[in-house]
Amino acid sequence: NAGGLGIISAMNAPADYLRKEIRACRELTDKPFGVNVMLNTEATADIIAEASPDIVIAATGGVRDTLGLSDTAGTKVVGIDDFMMADIAEEVVIVGSNVQAIDAAMYLLAQGKHVQVVTPNAASAIGAGHSFWVKTFTQPNMKALGVRFWPEATVTAVNDGSVTVKTATGIEQEIACGTVVEALDCLPNDSLSTGLSCEVVTVGDAARPFNIGEAICSGNAAARAI
Repeated sequence: NAGGLGIISAMNAPADYLRKEIRACRELTDKPFGVNVMLNTEATADIIAEASPDIVIAATGGVRDTLGLSDTAGTKVVGIDDFMMADIAEEVVIVGSNVQAIDAAMYLLAQGKHVQVVTPNAASAIGAGHSFWVKTFTQPNMKALGVRFWPEATVTAVNDGSVTVKTATGIEQEIACGTVVEALDCLPNDSLSTGLSCEVVTVGDAARPFNIGEAICSGNAAARAI
């Protein structure tokens, strides 16, 4: 009512609580207001549409891509979101080369694991999201400590104690592996906007997965534009 745009932040609130807050806001003002739906909430497009908000800010994060790999008796497959709590074998293959994948590789390397990185991306894209200086100094150090990078390659099979890697030339090679960590790039996530007739401003990884710095900037820019 003082001239700014009010924003209801859903945070981790249950759906019933969010619905109550939206209705209360509509009773207090006839001015436009928005609902900022954050990651890990129970808010859905149906709940938001029911309240008919003027603007929805969607910061729901990206959708992690996957190869759909499955465990075998000798090799376990874990996601990047769960690897810190998993029982990791000595021989590790990380699938992906973004900032999270490289950070995971460095962490596991520090734990004494033998790490290899397999990525569908080109060598120049390894470490996407890291600063120039991190990529310049970290990757050579990782290689010196025994990490092997497989650019423009993919894991085609999870075997018993190994994985099969197919390179850009079509050659397949079996390498020892007790744990596969899937850390492929995130994809944009516009699922919240489906079915909504109001304006939806998508920010952060939900709009363009990259790194936390860019996510914060996009959120700030969206708020200023609104």
